Amino acid sequence: MIIGSWLILCVIAIFDLRDNRIPNRWVLLLIFSAVANWFTEISWTVAATHSLLGGIALFSGGLCLYVVKAMAAGDVKLLAAVGCLVGWGNIMPVTLCISLSAGIVALFVLAQHTAMQPYSVNELYQKVKYRAVHLGRDPLQSTESKLVMPFAPSVVLGMALFEFLSL
Repeated sequence: MIIGSWLILCVIAIFDLRDNRIPNRWVLLLIFSAVANWFTEISWTVAATHSLLGGIALFSGGLCLYVVKAMAAGDVKLLAAVGCLVGWGNIMPVTLCISLSAGIVALFVLAQHTAMQPYSVNELYQKVKYRAVHLGRDPLQSTESKLVMPFAPSVVLGMALFEFLSL
C-alpha cells in the first residue's frame, strides 16, 4: 500500500474517534488511492478487476451488518473502500485481521465505559441480575449512556496487522 493510503486511513480514524462520523470526501480519496494502486501493477486491468470485486464483497458484507443494525453507514462505505484497496485475493485475511482488532478495541472501549460508570460493584451485580431476568432490557438505562464503538480505528489497526503479518 502506498503511504498516501495510510495517511488517509489515519485521518478517517481520527474523524471517527472525534466525531463518530466518517466524511465521504475522505472515503472517496481512499478509493482514488486504490485506483492509483492499479497503475503500479504490471497488468492494471487484472488489478482493477480484483479491486472492484474486493470492494463489492466487503460492501455487501458491511451492508448485511448495516441492515441488522450492527454497523453504521459510514463504516460500510469505509469497508467498500478498504476492499478496493486490498483487492479480492486478500479479503479473507484482511477481514480476519479487522475482526481481531475490532474485538481488542471493543474490549478497551468496554473497559473504559465500565470504569466511567458511577455504580458500585453491588449495583452492577444487581443490574446484570435484572437484565438476566428481564431478557436483556434495562429500563433504567438512558439513551445518552448508549455504548458505541468507533470502527475506523479497528479497520486501521486490522490493516496494519495484515501488512505486518504479510511481510
